[in-house]
Amino acid sequence: MSNSNTDQPSSPLIEWGLWFQWVLATTLGWILGLLFFGEIGIGVVVGLTQWWVLRGIIPERANWWIWASTIGWLIGWLMFATGILPPPESGLNDGLVAGAAVGAIIGMAQWLFVFRNLFDLSIWWIPISVAAWSVALSGVLGWTVTGTVVGAVTGFLIDWFVRHADDEVVG
Repeated sequence: MSNSNTDQPSSPLIEWGLWFQWVLATTLGWILGLLFFGEIGIGVVVGLTQWWVLRGIIPERANWWIWASTIGWLIGWLMFATGILPPPESGLNDGLVAGAAVGAIIGMAQWLFVFRNLFDLSIWWIPISVAAWSVALSGVLGWTVTGTVVGAVTGFLIDWFVRHADDEVVG
């Protein structure tokens, strides 16, 4: 007697190659943006490096990712620069609040410009971005791994979107 569960190969829970590309792109974007352009330039560089991954997945919307990331980061950065938000390095609680605000702004911009009409349940991008940026900017792990933390957390959702998307959505 054959068990139908063993007749078909099971797919892994996550496509680690895509996840790793996303984490690497986000990490490199964060480091290069910070090194060459300072805090103000991080959004555009991270947007460009993440675009490199997205262009093969959602080619018709990927270019908007650069704009969404840049605009979202600049709004968040301006909130720090003008004192509306406390700088993340001023303590754990301030870092969590700042991260939540930045994550909400970036997540909303990316969702509105890119994900909104592409993936089912794409609204989850916003709270996942809030969580990722809150942890990343909390100061617990330090600024050098911020990109890695954000990439690792959001990478799981990118993978989930791709796995559950209609074939005509992803390239």
